[in-house]
Amino acid sequence: MRRSRHNQIREMLKDSTDGMTARELAIKLPIQRASINCALKKMPDAFIDRWEKAVRGRYRAVYCLADVPEDCPYPKVRNERI
Repeated sequence: MRRSRHNQIREMLKDSTDGMTARELAIKLPIQRASINCALKKMPDAFIDRWEKAVRGRYRAVYCLADVPEDCPYPKVRNERI
Protein backbone atom coordinates (compact mmCIF):
# COMPACT_ATOMS: atom_id res chain seq x y z
CA MET A 1 0.00 0.00 0.00
CA ARG A 2 1.34 3.41 -0.96
CA ARG A 3 1.63 6.14 1.63
CA SER A 4 -0.14 9.43 0.99
CA ARG A 5 2.12 12.47 0.72
CA HIS A 6 -0.77 14.94 0.99
CA ASN A 7 -0.08 15.83 4.63
CA GLN A 8 3.60 16.58 3.98
CA ILE A 9 2.75 18.77 0.99
CA ARG A 10 -0.08 20.45 2.90
CA GLU A 11 2.25 21.35 5.79
CA MET A 12 4.81 22.87 3.42
CA LEU A 13 2.14 24.94 1.66
CA LYS A 14 0.74 26.10 5.03
CA ASP A 15 4.17 27.40 6.04
CA SER A 16 4.65 29.24 2.74
CA THR A 17 2.95 32.63 2.67
CA ASP A 18 3.49 33.14 -1.06
CA GLY A 19 2.82 29.60 -2.32
CA MET A 20 5.24 27.10 -3.84
CA THR A 21 5.85 25.43 -7.17
CA ALA A 22 6.10 21.65 -7.55
CA ARG A 23 9.83 22.11 -8.13
CA GLU A 24 10.25 24.01 -4.85
CA LEU A 25 8.27 21.34 -3.00
CA ALA A 26 10.47 18.61 -4.52
CA ILE A 27 13.59 20.41 -3.31
CA LYS A 28 12.25 20.75 0.26
CA LEU A 29 10.67 17.29 0.53
CA PRO A 30 12.23 13.91 -0.30
CA ILE A 31 9.54 13.27 -2.93
CA GLN A 32 9.87 13.11 -6.70
CA ARG A 33 8.32 15.97 -8.64
CA ALA A 34 6.02 13.63 -10.59
CA SER A 35 4.59 12.34 -7.30
CA ILE A 36 4.11 15.88 -6.06
CA ASN A 37 2.27 16.89 -9.25
CA CYS A 38 0.01 13.85 -8.95
CA ALA A 39 -0.73 14.58 -5.29
CA LEU A 40 -1.45 18.27 -5.97
CA LYS A 41 -4.02 17.33 -8.62
CA LYS A 42 -5.82 15.07 -6.12
CA MET A 43 -5.76 17.46 -3.16
CA PRO A 44 -9.11 19.28 -2.90
CA ASP A 45 -7.62 22.18 -0.91
CA ALA A 46 -4.65 22.95 -3.21
CA PHE A 47 -5.14 25.34 -6.10
CA ILE A 48 -3.04 27.22 -8.67
CA ASP A 49 -2.72 30.78 -7.45
CA ARG A 50 -0.68 32.14 -10.37
CA TRP A 51 1.87 31.23 -13.02
CA GLU A 52 5.58 32.13 -12.92
CA LYS A 53 7.73 32.47 -15.99
CA ALA A 54 10.37 29.75 -16.14
CA VAL A 55 13.11 29.00 -18.67
CA ARG A 56 12.57 28.88 -22.43
CA GLY A 57 9.16 30.53 -22.37
CA ARG A 58 7.55 27.94 -20.12
CA TYR A 59 5.50 28.67 -17.05
CA ARG A 60 5.32 27.05 -13.60
CA ALA A 61 2.20 26.83 -11.48
CA VAL A 62 2.42 28.31 -7.99
CA TYR A 63 0.19 26.36 -5.58
CA CYS A 64 -1.52 27.65 -2.44
CA LEU A 65 -3.98 26.15 0.03
CA ALA A 66 -7.63 27.08 0.28
CA ASP A 67 -9.37 27.35 3.62
CA VAL A 68 -11.81 24.45 3.67
CA PRO A 69 -14.30 24.58 6.55
CA GLU A 70 -14.53 21.49 8.72
CA ASP A 71 -18.32 21.33 8.41
CA CYS A 72 -18.23 21.26 4.61
CA PRO A 73 -19.99 17.98 3.68
CA TYR A 74 -18.96 15.87 0.72
CA PRO A 75 -21.69 15.66 -1.97
CA LYS A 76 -23.79 12.52 -1.75
CA VAL A 77 -24.80 12.43 -5.43
CA ARG A 78 -22.02 11.96 -7.96
CA ASN A 79 -21.95 12.78 -11.66
CA GLU A 80 -25.03 14.94 -11.46
CA ARG A 81 -25.20 17.77 -13.97
CA ILE A 82 -26.04 21.17 -12.66
